[in-house]
Amino acid sequence: MIEFLEALFGKTASKKIFENMGIPQPNFKIVATQIRKGKNPENYVLADASKLLLVVEKWRFEPGGPVGRCGYDYHIVFTNGEVNIPISVCFLCNTLVFNNYENYKATKKQIMALLREDFELI
Repeated sequence: MIEFLEALFGKTASKKIFENMGIPQPNFKIVATQIRKGKNPENYVLADASKLLLVVEKWRFEPGGPVGRCGYDYHIVFTNGEVNIPISVCFLCNTLVFNNYENYKATKKQIMALLREDFELI
């Protein structure tokens, strides 16, 4: 069925959300803060600029639909020079909001795997 729909409407292309962020600056950092905290919140940081190209390739998402009113599980801030990009992730509606206006599909399993692979727990 999926192949039929893709043939009919075309496959949705995923987008590398960090693709145009430029060369890492001395204060490059990506910080992920858990908002819906349990007893042991998991916050992450990526400050190793040498991993940015790998992260750019991995952080690909398909366009998403409307955002619900359920809140967010993680706020992620990408900092590079004078650029600060906010990212909000909701596991209830499987949505990632990039820079306050671009919506993408993202599952909890996907986001947590991306954070645990290249980021450090803080």
